[in-house]
Formats: sequence, C-alpha cells, structure tokens
Amino acid sequence: MPTTPSPSRHPIAVSWATRGLIIALNAVVIPFIILLGAGFVEAKPPGLEWLGIGVLALVLLVADVLAVPLLLIHEVSTDEDGITVRLGLHRTRIGYGDILWIARRAPSLTAIQWKPTASRYLFLHTRYGDEALSIEDEAAFLETVRRHRPHITISDHPPTSENTGR
Repeated sequence: MPTTPSPSRHPIAVSWATRGLIIALNAVVIPFIILLGAGFVEAKPPGLEWLGIGVLALVLLVADVLAVPLLLIHEVSTDEDGITVRLGLHRTRIGYGDILWIARRAPSLTAIQWKPTASRYLFLHTRYGDEALSIEDEAAFLETVRRHRPHITISDHPPTSENTGR
C-alpha cells in the first residue's frame, strides 16, 4: 500500500523593510506615549494629554494587530489537495489543479499589490488570481508542485500568449 506524504511547510521570507517599519513605528510611538504620560510633552491646548495618549495607543494597537502577525505567521503549507498560503492575517487556499503556471518574475505589465515578502519571489498564476511568494526553500516547494502537476510550466519568465495558446 503506497504511503501518502505528510503535509509540509515552506517558510516565506519576510522583507527587511516590513520588519523595519514595524520596529520603527513602535520605537517612535511608545517613547512619545511615555513622554506624554510623564508630563515632559505638553498638549496644545493644555489638558488634552490623555486624549493624545489614547489616540496614539489606539493607532499603535491597530497597527501592531495587523502587522505583528506577519512576523509570526509566514508559510506555505502543502498537502495532497493543494497549498495554503498563510501570511499574517492573510490566508489563501489554492488547489494544485488551479495553478496554471509559475514564473520567477511577474509579467511586465502586471501590477502586484504590495506584499511584505522579500524581493525574490515565485509568481503563481492561478484560475482565481495571482500570488507572489518569496519561499525560502524554492526547490522543495517546486518539487512538491511538480509531483502533483507534472506538466505545469515553471520558468524564469511568464509564458507569452504565443506559447500558451491564449
């Protein structure tokens, strides 16, 4: 009886700029909140220090709730049915049959939304949308995809309309 491979996890590389932005925001806002609370900085008009502290704390809380999960959760899981992309609060499930082609560069006229991953990435073109992923062990991930989709196009550049039949 054949054994089924267990699900595997492939870490996604998070951009140094994303890490720096989260650290810088905290490094600026937290001391300012402390200075306001200690009375070293006065609000204009006077007496609104606690309002300023509350607003800054709320901004920092919202930003950290959205950004800190990026530092903790960043992986692609593969199993027998497809892949699951988990990047912070973002989670996407892609079946192997839905992946049309994979390239190491995005199509030149494609606008990729800002992603907090590193600059080297794989561009997955699927039936339902595109994903740009910077997977640390690219070879192992591509081997898994090729095992489930042996005839998938994996190249350095996206296929052109001449060689895809579209």
